[in-house]
Parts: sequence; structure tokens; C-alpha cells
Amino acid sequence: MSSGMGAPAIDARVVPGTIIIKHLQKLDDWCTIEIIQENPYMQYFLDLKGFTCKPVFRSFSFCNDPQTARY
Repeated sequence: MSSGMGAPAIDARVVPGTIIIKHLQKLDDWCTIEIIQENPYMQYFLDLKGFTCKPVFRSFSFCNDPQTARY
């Protein structure tokens, strides 16, 4: 299979960490993505390499099923 096919992989810590943040903060999908974008401590919790203003992944694909989450 070609390495250029499909969506890029998401780090194994990002999806469960995002779901934890969502449920602990009692946020909806859009707010969860925004708060992670704005908060360096939450980005560190997700083990991102450095602070970024880019979304972790698209919120319309954010759900409780890690197999369907995409950038």
C-alpha cells in the first residue's frame, strides 16, 4: 500500500486526551478544539511537540469514536 494514501495518522495520545478534556470541562466539540488551540497546557497534556494555533483536528470529525477522528 502506498504511504501517500489516506489521512495522516493522529498521535495515540491526542484523541483520548481530547475526549478527556471535553468531558472534564463539559464542552461541545467546537469549544474543545478552540480551548486546546488557545491553551499551551492542554497542548502539553496532549503531548504536542510545541505550541500551535492550528486546530488539533477538524471538529466535524471529532466524536467519541477514535477510528473516525481525522485532521
